[in-house]
Order: sequence, then C-alpha cells, then structure tokens
Amino acid sequence: MAGPDPWLADSQRSVEVGNGDVRLILHRAPRSTESAEWVLVRLVGPGLDAIRTVDPAGALPAFFAELAEDWQGWDGAREWFSMDGELRLVCYHDRIGHIEIEVSVGRVPPPGWQTPGWMAQAMLVVDPGALQVLSTALSHLLVGQ
Repeated sequence: MAGPDPWLADSQRSVEVGNGDVRLILHRAPRSTESAEWVLVRLVGPGLDAIRTVDPAGALPAFFAELAEDWQGWDGAREWFSMDGELRLVCYHDRIGHIEIEVSVGRVPPPGWQTPGWMAQAMLVVDPGALQVLSTALSHLLVGQ
C-alpha cells in the first residue's frame, strides 16, 4: 500500500499559484540530503497532471518579490529557472491587470542523449495583487521565514 499522498498533506507545506483551470502547486519535500530542500512541483490543468521534483535553491521567493515590486507592469518577459532546469517560469504583464506565467515542468534532453525526457507546459494567470502573497508564502515554504 502506498504512503500518504503529499498533495493532501498539511497546507502549510504547499503553495498554489494560479486562479483558474490551470494551477502550479509546490509542495516542500526534503530529499535524503540535509543540505538541500527540494520541492515537488505539480502542474494541473484540463487533461494535464505533471509532477516533478525540483531544486529551487531558495531563489523563487525573491523572483516573486521582484515581480510584486513591479506590480504595475514591465516590458517583455521575466524568467526564472530551477537549479536543475526542471521548472521554468516565464512571466508577462499585460498592463491591464493580469500576469501570465508560462510554466514548463520536466526536461527534454539534448539531441544524442540516450536518456528519455518529457516536458509539460501550460499558461496560468495571476492577479498582480497576489504576487506579494505568493512571495511571502514561498518564503515560508522554502526558506522557513
């Protein structure tokens, strides 16, 4: 029999990004090493349920804090990648009240590698006012602040 589902665990250990059919759920999941906190990442949407373990290296809360500082808008794309490259966020501000976040989970290996890979992608929408809340929640989740 399988252990408890990490997605049903204590909500203090999870953060959800998105406010529609597509959501990114981050769940704190320590690996066997004591030096790194890893995160179980789940990208959920219509016909989509992709899960991967990634190393955020504590920089994700700072990324959302920077977005929150510029909540009124910015030009072009702002990108964040996990240390292992298995989670990628590309954020766009439409200047009319929405942040679009293109989420990629997984990795396709370079040509010639024998290791198979996969990648799931989806677009989520976040209100600018939620960015500071997300930054704070991610700080609590990942850095314990």
